[in-house]
Amino acid sequence: MRIISWNANGKFCEKFSFILNEAADIYVIRECENPEISNSDEYIEFASNYY
Repeated sequence: MRIISWNANGKFCEKFSFILNEAADIYVIRECENPEISNSDEYIEFASNYY
C-alpha cells in the first residue's frame, strides 16, 4: 500500500499533476482547495473521491 501525504499550502489545484504518476492508494492532502468550487476541470476529476 502506498500513502502520499502532502501539505499543499493552499495551491494544490496547481500542483496535483506532480503526484499523478505515483499511483498511491491513499493521498492525504492538507491545505487544499475544495474541488466543488474549483475552476479546474482536471482537479475536479482528480479529486472526485474525497472526504
